[in-house]
Amino acid sequence: MLQDIVDTRWIAKGHIQPALACMAHADLVFDALIEPRHLSVICEVAHAHPRLRIVLDHGAKPDMSTQPAALAGWRAAMQTLAGLSRPAPIMCKLSGLWTEAPRGQPCDSVQPWAQALLEIWGPQRLIWGSDWPVLELAGGYDEWHRYSRSLCASLSPNEQAALFGGNAQRMYRLD
Repeated sequence: MLQDIVDTRWIAKGHIQPALACMAHADLVFDALIEPRHLSVICEVAHAHPRLRIVLDHGAKPDMSTQPAALAGWRAAMQTLAGLSRPAPIMCKLSGLWTEAPRGQPCDSVQPWAQALLEIWGPQRLIWGSDWPVLELAGGYDEWHRYSRSLCASLSPNEQAALFGGNAQRMYRLD
């Protein structure tokens, strides 16, 4: 939950590196609950620990209140991080986006960010999740699931299966 730590660079500090190295050695996943301010730091962590499997939770919780200004900067930082997926195994969760939208916004208000995540990470590196029960702050599970399915309607059945379960199984070694 790096989002709650004031020091944006905390995860890159020297005394934390042995823990990240142990996580990589043990083949554990680092679920990074971060904000856009952390994206460049996560790039550093990925470079320093190329075997560490990293999942960016909630699309790095983009600021949806100042569209389109925040969208462009967030998108560029996400593209940089997505480019590091070789050799670092990095994936991103689509879950939580609606919860990040300004209160009272309809589900489809996340369209620019959701579409960007799909384009940047592709169906083989994006993980769907409900973010339930926190999702209830924005709306219901059924609406989020329907919206997400419609977002991915143009994908092949295999790509949809990957995004809606297969990628999580692969990343978290749930086979």
